[in-house]
Amino acid sequence: ATQAAERAIALCERAGDDAGLARASRVLAWISGKACRYGSAAEALELAIEYARRAGDVRQERRASTQFALVAVYGPTPVEQGIVRCAEVAARVVGDRQAEAAVFAVLGQFEAMRGDYERARELCRDALATFEELDLRIDAATVSLDSSRVELLAGDAEAAERELRRGEYTGAVPGGVVH
Repeated sequence: ATQAAERAIALCERAGDDAGLARASRVLAWISGKACRYGSAAEALELAIEYARRAGDVRQERRASTQFALVAVYGPTPVEQGIVRCAEVAARVVGDRQAEAAVFAVLGQFEAMRGDYERARELCRDALATFEELDLRIDAATVSLDSSRVELLAGDAEAAERELRRGEYTGAVPGGVVH
């Protein structure tokens, strides 16, 4: 997959296809992220954001921006820089409530890393409420991963377990349970 994405990048560069470069860069970021190479993923996403901007592709820019925030929290990004970058991402995705909520959940983790556990919990609650309001059950369930990490950083393993159990029972279908 990496070689295919790299070939696509070479073709798009020759063709001057910035939208294609944005997509191919997101593929490289996805590959790096799945391999836990979060620094490389973040670099690829920064390129994807720039290419999407040049192409005028707002959707690609928003998706790459959201992905950037998600990999930044797990990678080598220093906390203060991560908070600043999340604020920049939040500004880019204004109006896309799903993306805004995803960024809030990531920002919650950065705030917990900084030691502001109440702010971190508030951001995770806001993310959860938005996903539930939008009826995005899988996204709502996924917030439990963010909020459980906040609780672990706060030193409360029991609360972290409660958060994970909440996510397990959020359900992907009405009345259903995700297993």
